Amino acid sequence: MSGPRRRSQLETQQGVANSDEEYPDVNANPYELRFTQRALEDLRVARNTPAGSLRKIRTITPWPDVVDDFINQRTISPHTTGGHLHNMGRPDIAELHTTSGGRAATWYDKENEVVWFLGFTPEHHYKHLEVRAAADQLLPDHEDLTALILEREELDFSHRVKVDLYALLRDACSSPGEPRKGRVGQLLRLEVTAIVIEIDTDKLADFYVLIRLPPRAEDTPPPPGWPGKHLQARLAELICDRFSRGDDVGDESDCDEGNFTASGATIWEAPYEVPDGRGGMRSVKPEEELPIRVESCDISDFE
Repeated sequence: MSGPRRRSQLETQQGVANSDEEYPDVNANPYELRFTQRALEDLRVARNTPAGSLRKIRTITPWPDVVDDFINQRTISPHTTGGHLHNMGRPDIAELHTTSGGRAATWYDKENEVVWFLGFTPEHHYKHLEVRAAADQLLPDHEDLTALILEREELDFSHRVKVDLYALLRDACSSPGEPRKGRVGQLLRLEVTAIVIEIDTDKLADFYVLIRLPPRAEDTPPPPGWPGKHLQARLAELICDRFSRGDDVGDESDCDEGNFTASGATIWEAPYEVPDGRGGMRSVKPEEELPIRVESCDISDFE
């Protein structure tokens, strides 16, 4: 079996959408954190536990601080926040000193966009991991890479786009009135503008989102959960999932092929005009853009 494809290869082919520099990759999460199966055993976690389910692993292991240290330190840098280890058979194995005194090793697998947690010992030295490296049992094995492939191929539409979508919304909130463009989930090219108002201690935003057509490469198979004609409604639903609103948005199942409503209140619309970035409005280009407007999103805690 060949090595796992990168997320960008899984989600869309390199083509017109990806070469459009007007919509750069948001890269809100350019790499993921995962545990090898051997590392799960080190942490006394069952091997059938999903290797990327950090929260679940943290609740099971007797050393939750180790998972916290892995997240905190490798979020700062995928390579190392300390130094590299010797006697590991290669120069790019990073050390991880845990707050409980244990020792761990990680490796940034740039090709597959993963920082792997390779192993852990509660002792204050790395001998256990050095022995594993000498036996060629330190790096991810066939089982680890197979699980990586399967999990990525099963990612549905919402999981692929929401992290990048929220990052683009956050960027738009930092510069109200200025359109921000980006490619999210390697599936959609979006332009987002936030119109922000402050009421007492609350900060509210109306989000204008434009989906550039076509929404994905035509020769790319749709991911699981691709919303089709409900694309605008699904993006609006994801936005409302993130923010509380002044009206009663109700059940997220209240969705039709136009605007979806709850308790009679429309929570999104397809506007005819959007902000032009110069303090005015411009007309939507229906042959090039699908518009969305979501009103009164409480962004007070949206850091």
